[in-house]
Amino acid sequence: MMLNQQLPLRCLIFSASVFLFGCVASDQEAENSASHITLHQGLNPVSAGSEIKTIRIVSNADDYRELLAGYSAESAKTLDFNQYQIVLIDLGIRPSSGYGIRVDDVLEQNNHVVLEFTQLTPGAGCVYTEAQTNPYRFEAIKSLKEIVIQESIATDKCSQ
Repeated sequence: MMLNQQLPLRCLIFSASVFLFGCVASDQEAENSASHITLHQGLNPVSAGSEIKTIRIVSNADDYRELLAGYSAESAKTLDFNQYQIVLIDLGIRPSSGYGIRVDDVLEQNNHVVLEFTQLTPGAGCVYTEAQTNPYRFEAIKSLKEIVIQESIATDKCSQ
């Protein structure tokens, strides 16, 4: 009889421990998505494109306007630099079209923000122009924490 009376209690303790340890593990692994907006992107900067891949963090309106003028004829967007920073990703000169930048995620962690992006390369058998391009992207991130960049490379699939 004693064993039958202890069985529900053991099940309850086991269930509670699974629930508690599950919550702790998921809390430790949890990462919050940070708000972000693509401000500008293109393939052919007006004049300031880099020959090599460059990543810059911009934290004030004057630097943003000056940097943007070398990439685009677009006007600078209104942005509150008390809440936002801008990341400029410039892939540098590429030998053809078919290259691009895809922002995969922006994760806010305790002391920093991780911007994850993929550099897209032309897929085999895809049709692209042979003209040189210089892909760039201005991404606004709603955080003043240090920004850490995580990059991967993937082959773009043809849309045929």
